[in-house]
Amino acid sequence: MILRRKVTVKMGSKKIFLEDTVENAAPTKSPLMILYHTNFGFPLIQDGSRLIIPSKRVVYGGTDEEVKNRDEYARFTDVSYDIDTPIYFHDVAEKDGCAGYAVVNDELGIGVRVRYLKKNFTNLINWVDQQTGRNVVEVGPCNCTCLGRDRDRASSMLQFIEPGEVKEYKLSFEVLEGKDEIADADKEFTI
Repeated sequence: MILRRKVTVKMGSKKIFLEDTVENAAPTKSPLMILYHTNFGFPLIQDGSRLIIPSKRVVYGGTDEEVKNRDEYARFTDVSYDIDTPIYFHDVAEKDGCAGYAVVNDELGIGVRVRYLKKNFTNLINWVDQQTGRNVVEVGPCNCTCLGRDRDRASSMLQFIEPGEVKEYKLSFEVLEGKDEIADADKEFTI
């Protein structure tokens, strides 16, 4: 496998564009599991921070049990020594082929908006660790789960790349500043 990456940032811009290509240089078909593991922490993640995500369906990692309360994964609380560290799998809505999410702190008026092509990333994984000393939220567009190749193969989720085939992955990251930009992200990603 050959990964080629292009990162584009315009001077003075608040956006970062990431373009990756993955090429199978081998003579045989190969599994292709890709996860853009993005971690967000302090000061963005504090009591009251939230995840804006257009989830059609959310399940607890490793189960088929559906999450009923959106605040469970979308609103963050104070850190604690005895808090759980859940993982969620999101089926995210798309608009014009694009999907995304935002992580925002309304009190500080800051956030990060992420956009990507849904056809490349069929899943979105969300892991929360608000234990004292860690306080991190991971949100990761992916074409797999984080439960391993055998599990993805058994569920027919495992994707492959043919010999000589090249696959492209594009994402953008944008810093949000102020209530208006956060409101724009709310409008874009609330279903």
